[in-house]
Amino acid sequence: MNRTSDEVVTLDVLELDTVRLQHEVIVLRRRIVRLVSLLRLLVTVLKVTDFSFSRIRLCEGSAKLQLLTAIEGSRSHFPLRTVLRVIGLSQSRYYA
Repeated sequence: MNRTSDEVVTLDVLELDTVRLQHEVIVLRRRIVRLVSLLRLLVTVLKVTDFSFSRIRLCEGSAKLQLLTAIEGSRSHFPLRTVLRVIGLSQSRYYA
């Protein structure tokens, strides 16, 4: 009989004691609050300045590549439709 070995994945948090885990949770919660605050600020700036990708053109090259890279990076956490809606970019413009 051919037996295959299963891969074992361990997490470093499993080795932490309760106090260290609680400390990590507090640190992560603070970080989330800061990131959400920053995101709200950026979204508000986009709204009050009436920013829209429909009124600007990104030149071919590094700016466009930078935006597409950021969109692709966020797709591991959010659906593409959500990402495009947040930044105000239509799906047709994205695919063009």
